[in-house]
Amino acid sequence: MLLPMRLSQYSKRAGLWGTLMIGLMVSTALGQTPAGWKLVWQDEFDGAVLDPSKWEFEVNADGGGNHELQYYVTNNAVVAGGNLTITARHEHYSGPSGVREYTSSRIRTRRKADWRYGRFELRAKLPWGTGLWPAFWMLPTDNSYGGWPHSGEIDIVEWVGKTPFTAYGTLHWAGPDGQHTQSGGKLELPAVGHPFSSAFHVFALEWEPTEMRWSVDGVQYHSVARWPSDAGAAPRPFDQRFHLLLNLAVGGDWPGSPDSSTVFPREFIIDYVRVYQRPIPAPTVQRAGDQLQIDWPAGYALEQGSLGASGWTRLSGVSPIQFNPSPDQAFFRVVDPLSDP
Repeated sequence: MLLPMRLSQYSKRAGLWGTLMIGLMVSTALGQTPAGWKLVWQDEFDGAVLDPSKWEFEVNADGGGNHELQYYVTNNAVVAGGNLTITARHEHYSGPSGVREYTSSRIRTRRKADWRYGRFELRAKLPWGTGLWPAFWMLPTDNSYGGWPHSGEIDIVEWVGKTPFTAYGTLHWAGPDGQHTQSGGKLELPAVGHPFSSAFHVFALEWEPTEMRWSVDGVQYHSVARWPSDAGAAPRPFDQRFHLLLNLAVGGDWPGSPDSSTVFPREFIIDYVRVYQRPIPAPTVQRAGDQLQIDWPAGYALEQGSLGASGWTRLSGVSPIQFNPSPDQAFFRVVDPLSDP
C-alpha cells in the first residue's frame, strides 16, 4: 500500500532537524531474509510460555532511570496465539522494590543471546495512550567502557503516547568530553486513527562497524556513521556485545504520566524478533615472493589450524600478515574477535 511518511533526523549536540514528507511503497512481506544477511537467531513466540533459554525477566520498580511509574513483574508477559503480549495494567502492586499503581513487564536476552553487529527486527503492534512508552532496544552486556552512557545504548524503536503517530530510533553514547550525546531520527505516519496500534509494522536496525541504519517496513529513516566517543577510536563503544530488551513502560520523564484519557489495560503485541548477521568472509591468500600473504576484513580476527591438530589458534596482529608456507600451516579462518578462541 502507498503511505505518506515524514522522515526526520536530529542530533542533540547540533540541535538541527531535517524533515522530508514523501510518498512511498511499504513492503511488509514476511519470512524473507534481507539480501546480504543470514538469519542467526529468532523467536516467533509459537509456544505456550516465554522461552527461558532466550529471555529473562527483570523484576523491579526502579523506574528505569527515567522516573517510570510501573512495577515490572513476570505475569504481564504472555505467549499465546503466535504472539508475545506485554500488558500494562493500572493496579496496586507491592513488592521488594516498593509500591506502585501500575504493572508491566520487561525482558532481555543478556548472556543468553548477545551480539556485536547485525540486523535486528521486531514485528509488532504498539499500544497507544498518554503515558505509555513501549521500546525495543539494546544495552551493552559487559559495560567494557564504563556505565551509561560510556558503553552506549541503541534504541531500535521507541514510541510515546504524546506523539502517537511517530516512531523514534536513537543512538546514545558519551562524547569525547564524557558527556551524554545522542543522534536520532523519527518516522511519522498520517495523523489518522492509531496507525502503529491497528496494524503490525516491522521495525529494524542494521548495525555495522562503520554505520547504523534505522527503518520501518523497509523504509530507512535515519543513519549514523560517526559517533566520536570518550571510549576511543571508532567503532568504540559500539564494538562490544549488546543484548536485546523489550518492555512497556508507564510514565517517565519523556512520555509523562497517564491521564484521564488513558484506558487500561494496554497491550504491546509482538509477532516476532529476528536477528541476522553478515556471513563471515573467508580470508584471501596470495603469494608474496617466497611467502604467502593473508588478508581479512577489519573488525574480524584470524585463526590458524594445523593438520592433525584439534582446535584453532587466534593469531595476533592486523591484516595483512605474511608467513612461510609449510604442510602444518594450511588452514585459516576468519572469526568474530569477541568469540571464544
